[in-house]
Amino acid sequence: MTHVKPLFLLLVACLLISVAGLPAVAQPDDTTSQRQAMDNILNEMEQQNQQSGGIPDSILKRPTAAQQQMLSDSTLAIYEDAMYAYYEYRVSGFEHRKEVFAWQLFSTKLTFWCVLFLVFSGICFSGIQFYKSLKAETAEGTCTGEGLLPSLKPLPRESK
Repeated sequence: MTHVKPLFLLLVACLLISVAGLPAVAQPDDTTSQRQAMDNILNEMEQQNQQSGGIPDSILKRPTAAQQQMLSDSTLAIYEDAMYAYYEYRVSGFEHRKEVFAWQLFSTKLTFWCVLFLVFSGICFSGIQFYKSLKAETAEGTCTGEGLLPSLKPLPRESK
């Protein structure tokens, strides 16, 4: 029984601390002021829709004055942080695409010059071989073309 009393006091203290830590929820005194605020917000949004010809992009637009009155300062600060993070993401995306395009331009130019080098070296080597074959023909005399191709003999036909 001696252990029960301190345990009971500990549980009561924890309960009081947890209840004291809960945020207090303020109830509006007048429901008509809340309805008027909501009507103002809806009217403002309707006017924006009519002016823009469509539904506005609510992610990128700052809350209207009527909407800001309904939001707390901490909510607006969170909204500002979210917008900052959104634009940081967009900027990093643009920088990444810029780096990708720069790499593609460099690799395309490198590939182009490598292909030109290979084609030019192939032309040079074929020219060298052609020159050597001409030099060999002039050293031996005139080339008649005999001996260049193996003699082609027709295959014997099988009789049935």
